[in-house]
Amino acid sequence: MKITKKSIGPANFLIAIGLIALQSLVTLKAQTKVSYPIKPVTLVIPAAAGGGLDVAMRHFAKRLSEEMAFPVVTENRPGVNLLIGTRFVANAAPDGYTMLAMSNTFIGATVFGDAPGYDPFKDFIAISSVAQGANLLLVPTSSGIQTAAELVDRAKKAGVNKLSFGSAGFGSSPHVAAQLFSKSTATSYIDVPYKGTAPAMVDLLGGRLTFMFDSITAAMPHIKAGTLRALAVTTAKRTSVMPNVPTMNEALNLTDYNLPLFYGIAVPAKTSPEVVKALNTAIGKAVLDPALKEQFSTMGFELMGSENPDDYSRFLKQQLDKLLSLKL
Repeated sequence: MKITKKSIGPANFLIAIGLIALQSLVTLKAQTKVSYPIKPVTLVIPAAAGGGLDVAMRHFAKRLSEEMAFPVVTENRPGVNLLIGTRFVANAAPDGYTMLAMSNTFIGATVFGDAPGYDPFKDFIAISSVAQGANLLLVPTSSGIQTAAELVDRAKKAGVNKLSFGSAGFGSSPHVAAQLFSKSTATSYIDVPYKGTAPAMVDLLGGRLTFMFDSITAAMPHIKAGTLRALAVTTAKRTSVMPNVPTMNEALNLTDYNLPLFYGIAVPAKTSPEVVKALNTAIGKAVLDPALKEQFSTMGFELMGSENPDDYSRFLKQQLDKLLSLKL
């Protein structure tokens, strides 16, 4: 029967029209609901293969693939202090299919060196934290250096800029850790930047660098092989993986040396709220996986997600403020 004002009356006619409009709106909303993902997702790792960020995020991508029911494919785009890969993601389509594996450098690069070519808060949406851990102060065992205090003593005897350290570039966590070490001990070193910590590690093992800071993930195989010695950890507390290694504060009688290493996920700005929520939820579930927790624990990391993107953005802003306050 055709609904007319005459057939059902003026009042009921208005109600009927309203119900039809509401049903149309619900149908339209259902039709325009984002289905995500519907194809593989690329996780860009802006560092060289074999480094701490690369190793950890490859493990995480496997578990996230299971949670999202589509492959999360890792892609290394190293170079220029991790900026090449980071800029690539900043300029990618904001559709959720290109994500960035971020580390301390994501924030640090905006404080040290030239302008990075991106704004971490305007060009990206920080989805979630993935893990936090510590860097190690490392020297080749062939150097004969047994403690952090011995390294400082050797640097002071050698003179200004006679010894060297390697890093993944200005603003990377190894770079900031070394700069704070230099400032805290009144020593000076030659800063040698690399495309990532993996190539820097090669030169450290070869004795072409005096020391460097790197993740437990990257350093552990060499420590077990007896080619590297860990002198200290960069966090305020010792790590359960290497409980006999002192903190920087303990090793050097300092009071405020605390630089945790953090990994997380970001996507290009303007990514839809539905995709952002889906990613945050998937990451939140992945970091609760007991097997993955154990895997990251052996690498010296604690898995931790973020309740929502705003929480992680606030954390990153706190890290920025902390770097600025160090005045390195």
